[in-house]
Amino acid sequence: MARHEARDNEERAAIQTILHELPESHPAREAYEAGADAIELMSLVDREDLAEKLNQAWLDWYSRRLQRQRKAGMA
Repeated sequence: MARHEARDNEERAAIQTILHELPESHPAREAYEAGADAIELMSLVDREDLAEKLNQAWLDWYSRRLQRQRKAGMA
């Protein structure tokens, strides 16, 4: 299983939307298909706006993960 499959659907959708702004042959797209996460992809994009969007996608995923862990701990 590729590492990005372990992420949630919201993060995958956000990353795919961001990567759609790049040419199909861009290394970041290839890296994502190989399992790179948003943090890894940030170093492959040369546009600051896309790096910021990838960072936000990761932060959003991480916040959701923490919320799920807190809820699981309360159960």
